[in-house]
Amino acid sequence: MIQYEAPIIKESTGYMGNYGPDLMHWYHYGAVMIWSPDANASLLLTQSTTSQLNWISYFNRTQQATKAEATSLEFIVSTGLNSNRRSEREANYTKIFKQVTETIPLPVLEQLVAVLREMSGNKQLRSLAATQTDNLPDYFETIYSRDTHGVKAGTLSLK
Repeated sequence: MIQYEAPIIKESTGYMGNYGPDLMHWYHYGAVMIWSPDANASLLLTQSTTSQLNWISYFNRTQQATKAEATSLEFIVSTGLNSNRRSEREANYTKIFKQVTETIPLPVLEQLVAVLREMSGNKQLRSLAATQTDNLPDYFETIYSRDTHGVKAGTLSLK
């Protein structure tokens, strides 16, 4: 909430003869919003069609999209602009992956990595695979807290 304070600058022209003095008050309020490229990638999926097109234009012009932003843009273009179903589907898959990884043992998670590797090769599933691959550290942390056994080094390779 903005609290009104005294003006930053007060200017007065003084008495001008035929009319009274002018008194000007200068106020300045501003806000800056900063978020990470990963947050921007998530926000891209929820924007209006006009905003999505503006961002696509910006990234095409500047060639400065991060991997996460590029993945979101590819997802937007491959599934249609501003698809509410797309966002809901993505959120549902994330909930499903999270619930599954909270209950599965480590060997099953190793198989999940193999599934994500295969999904990343499919153009329609690439964005979902990228999102879930980004969440793998959280999934592994959840399982490590329950399972003290090690992970095979080859499991963590996504290539």
